[in-house]
Amino acid sequence: MKDKKITERLAALEQRAKSNTRRIDSAERNLSQIRQLTESVAVLAERMKNVSADVSEIKSRVEQVRDRPAHAADKLKWVVITAVCSLCASLLLVYFTS
Repeated sequence: MKDKKITERLAALEQRAKSNTRRIDSAERNLSQIRQLTESVAVLAERMKNVSADVSEIKSRVEQVRDRPAHAADKLKWVVITAVCSLCASLLLVYFTS
């Protein structure tokens, strides 16, 4: 009788060991997948940081390009004003000297 109980307990322990082994193997596979996912997220974060820096650089360049026509228009405005003033001064000088 005692041998039968020991045999039954041993069989139950073997079944539990097999079950635990399967669970551990499954947990190890899941852990491996989680590690891979963590590494992928870290790579994505680094790439996003690089993209953010690139976008900031592009934004500043676009602002420079956008401001160029306004800067050129300001220069042209001052050239025209200077030319008109020079013409007026020249005409006044010619008018009063002749």
